[in-house]
Amino acid sequence: MSFVKTFLKDVSAKARDQLWKLPYVKPGSPSDHIRIFSHPAKHVFFGYFDVTPFSTQGESILAHQTAFNQSSQTPSAVADIGYFDFDSSEFHLLAKTKAWCWQQGSRLQFFNDDSVFFNRAHQNKAEYEGVVYSLKSKESEISFSRALYCLSPDRSMGLSLNFSRLQRLRPGYGYSTFADESRNERAPATDGVWIGDLLKNEFRLLISIQELARLSPSSEAEEAEHYINHLNFSPDGKKFIFFHLWKSKSQKYGRCFWYDLKTSSLKLINIPGNPSHFAWRNSNELLFTYRDRNLKQIGYFLHSLDLDQRTHLTSADLQRDGHPTFLNESVFITDTYPSRTGRQELFKYDMQDNRKTSLGKFYRRSAFNGEFRIDLHPRLNTQRSLVAIDDEHRNFRALKVLTL
Repeated sequence: MSFVKTFLKDVSAKARDQLWKLPYVKPGSPSDHIRIFSHPAKHVFFGYFDVTPFSTQGESILAHQTAFNQSSQTPSAVADIGYFDFDSSEFHLLAKTKAWCWQQGSRLQFFNDDSVFFNRAHQNKAEYEGVVYSLKSKESEISFSRALYCLSPDRSMGLSLNFSRLQRLRPGYGYSTFADESRNERAPATDGVWIGDLLKNEFRLLISIQELARLSPSSEAEEAEHYINHLNFSPDGKKFIFFHLWKSKSQKYGRCFWYDLKTSSLKLINIPGNPSHFAWRNSNELLFTYRDRNLKQIGYFLHSLDLDQRTHLTSADLQRDGHPTFLNESVFITDTYPSRTGRQELFKYDMQDNRKTSLGKFYRRSAFNGEFRIDLHPRLNTQRSLVAIDDEHRNFRALKVLTL
């Protein structure tokens, strides 16, 4: 049976790659509303969809570049950190990092108009650090004692996790430069969600993995390995959410918590399934994607934190997973994973009119799969007039920008 499945998978992949060669579906085909930022011999990409690569005024766009061409990173794999000039498409190298991954990059983003933030491996210690890097001097201005997963909107706080543990348990999302020192612990008491005062460069463990594992445990979580992912501040910076995940017998489980910084209270979001992706609609409402275990269906669900209520967006166009980002209170942009023929779609959806508008269709070659896969991961500029995606161009990853 396994031979038959492998054979059929190979046949499907070959057919998919032949389809990719057709000129009207080939990734990277020129279009009036698509800009391509690429390198002839390197992968160019940004990372996850929860931060934007655009500068405030839109004159530049951040990117990683790497000649590394394997599925899973090695400790010595290096990525270039830099930006493209939006008008000339010229790439400006700023620095290099070994703290990066295919799906989330180095958490690269603009810190302010004059500097960028990213994570890197410490030169003299076996640990990761976050740095603020000046665009003018091309030197690091600030080094934080921990690598950061996310920054508060006002840049006064940061949230951190164990990136080595994350990479071991969820390949493609953490860093592999240093070994996971917690690998022998199922639910470490000294690891979890860290919060930092970025002005003082002081960090403390806010919520331990052990605490989470003991909180309303399920039967499959008892002997599982637990970890954290997808930390994110609310738009007003007064709360944050995160995923608590665990692996048991090759199965992945998860749930989502939110933390009120004013009251120091931790609350579970009532999600009847494993959370997949999310987007803040405002500081109280989040749009989630997940497979509802009761409906036995993947979909988009709007959750209210203060009312502990949810609304199911029942459109047939939304019965699949994606990476949503809001254009405004009623319209969001999202994408799809590749179909069996490798088709991915970028579209916007109006919740008020229940109307989908396609923004582009892309084909993904079978070479980009697993940890090495390319998700579109749409991100908007400040003006909400452009959307950047990760795609492929001439056998390499490329950053593309579409006009809305």
